[in-house]
Amino acid sequence: MAWRVPDIDDIYATLTKDEVEIYRTSANWTEDPIKRLLTRSVSVARGYLKANGRVKMSPDAEALPESCISPAMDYLAFDILKRLGVKISDDRRDARRQAIAFFEKIASGEMSVEDYGESVEA
Repeated sequence: MAWRVPDIDDIYATLTKDEVEIYRTSANWTEDPIKRLLTRSVSVARGYLKANGRVKMSPDAEALPESCISPAMDYLAFDILKRLGVKISDDRRDARRQAIAFFEKIASGEMSVEDYGESVEA
């Protein structure tokens, strides 16, 4: 596993394209709101990783370990749905809670993730 920058396909793996596009056009944005929300979600995830104190971080401020991308997208999905004003399902709420719990385990050292630059064999 490697570190990489999550992209729109990672979001589409969590939400439908229609949900993403409705969010994208829901207001007069000066920039792509999906990009801004993705940056915020990655920053939250990286904050938990840094709190661990032992994770070797990627110098790319937009990169995450592969194992953290799905939980980060569950975290992001909730923010998109909240903005749309739709009823958020219990499954989505649980996914958000599970994402936060996942990152809290990393921050506390209860769980580890791959260090930046770590070989696949490691």
